[in-house]
Amino acid sequence: MTRCEEWALERGYRSMALEAAEPAGSLRRLYARLGYEDVDLTRRPGHAYRCVIMRKRLDRSPLREQLQTMARYNLWATRKLYEHVDALPEADYRRDAGLFFKSVHGTLNHLLVGEHLLWRARFEDGVTPAVQLDVEVEPDRARLRERLLDGAQAWLALLEAWPEARLLGRLDYRRLAGQPVSLPFAATLLHVFNHGTHHRGQVTAAITAMGHPCPEIDLVWMLQQEGAGA
Repeated sequence: MTRCEEWALERGYRSMALEAAEPAGSLRRLYARLGYEDVDLTRRPGHAYRCVIMRKRLDRSPLREQLQTMARYNLWATRKLYEHVDALPEADYRRDAGLFFKSVHGTLNHLLVGEHLLWRARFEDGVTPAVQLDVEVEPDRARLRERLLDGAQAWLALLEAWPEARLLGRLDYRRLAGQPVSLPFAATLLHVFNHGTHHRGQVTAAITAMGHPCPEIDLVWMLQQEGAGA
């Protein structure tokens, strides 16, 4: 494996991918210890099992890896939270639960506005859309879920594509009121992921207060699952 990676690096490749049978847990754990991560699932014609596509970046960047870990956590935690949000009765989902954005639905709408409509536009396009932080941009419950998950997935693709110099640079944007701001790119992206953690915690508290099961969405749970090949 090491010689294959050296061969690829010598020829300018930035990453390597491999395929392992999904039931082959010990083999996948071996690849994970070598730095390979699950990125996709596929099934070959005639096979009774699925295969896991695993990938490893060869031009290793500790900063990129940290940001990618937080992006994976952002997606994983959103999925885990929705396992419980999906089970909420409509009345509990939309009632005022005493949160800053009132309801579970209102808080999730704020996450869509803040993380994806506002911050992702700043990171991708360098623009600040004119949008209110408490606006209900997606009234449909199922569509809101879809947009939040798609948006969380999009960060992973961006972090794969952005050059190292971009990660080490600054993010220049304008606040909603128009004032110019310049902040460290990586630290500001960590703020975006931390913002999601903050509001998922609020939703978790509201769900618990309503008497429903509480989702377990700590970062270490994701890391343990990844280490076990889950």
